[in-house]
Amino acid sequence: MIAERQGKGSWGKSVVEQLSKDLRLEFPGIRGFSARNIWYIREFYLNYAGHKKLQTMVAAIGWTHNVIR
Repeated sequence: MIAERQGKGSWGKSVVEQLSKDLRLEFPGIRGFSARNIWYIREFYLNYAGHKKLQTMVAAIGWTHNVIR
């Protein structure tokens, strides 16, 4: 949803910052909702959304293998 709305121009970069804040407030004590992680999740989606074997790939490849530092 983030990628689509940003592509249409209706959302800017600040939506990720706000989403990060909202998720951390809604789920206190649960880690992984930083703005950086949300950007990584967006990139992951853009790279793999159309792949037919996505579920198999996700099970076989760890998250850190998909993050380029």
